[in-house]
Amino acid sequence: MMKRTLIFYLILILFSGFSCKKEEKQAPVCMITNLQDNQEFFEDEDIQVNVSVDDKNSVITSVLLYIDNKSFTGTSEFPYNFTIKAGDLTPGTYTIKAIVRNIDGKQGESSVKIFVKEVALDFESPDFVSFSDGKLPKGWEADGWYISPNYSYDDFFSLFSNQGNSIVKVFKTCNYFEFYYSGESRFNLYIDGELWETIISINPPPTSWKKYAGTCPDGFHVFEWKLVAWGYQNCYLDAIKFETKTD
Repeated sequence: MMKRTLIFYLILILFSGFSCKKEEKQAPVCMITNLQDNQEFFEDEDIQVNVSVDDKNSVITSVLLYIDNKSFTGTSEFPYNFTIKAGDLTPGTYTIKAIVRNIDGKQGESSVKIFVKEVALDFESPDFVSFSDGKLPKGWEADGWYISPNYSYDDFFSLFSNQGNSIVKVFKTCNYFEFYYSGESRFNLYIDGELWETIISINPPPTSWKKYAGTCPDGFHVFEWKLVAWGYQNCYLDAIKFETKTD
């Protein structure tokens, strides 16, 4: 009788062990699907982070995003997609980590390293621009301006706009700049996002051009020309030059 009882308890223990093993909860699987290790982004880009989650036996409660182990944002709703503005990060290497948690207290994670680069590294304008090829050079952005073959300063092409609040932007390392302008308009010159000067042009093309020259601190700058709605509201920019002068 004792032998049968002992065998019964041994079978019960083994069965209980198998049952516990079968019922043990698994951690959810988490994967950042759209980024690769050491992927590079420029400061003016958005970093999209898409997180895939697989947890068939439980309920997801949250997906959290970290930058260098510092909490950035999170969500509990599908899809688990996030956006990081690279401009909010200083240039350098960062670890992007996603952590998913389920209702059972289990969690999984995935991480990648990215590199944020200064815009100036690869997107600086040439030292002299006359738009001679009829296209915006590398490093330029324009909204409301376009290249026109009419009324250019140096007989090639010029940048033209007749729309209020049109903005043209260029990135450059320099301490001196100059450009020629024409038209009947008023435009604001910004350097690094701050109003530098308001320039009024009352000299219509094609023969009347005026030169603007200025100095700025040594280093990398963002130059912007913004056309203001005024008068006939047309403006031409041409022969734009940048220099880094030494004493």
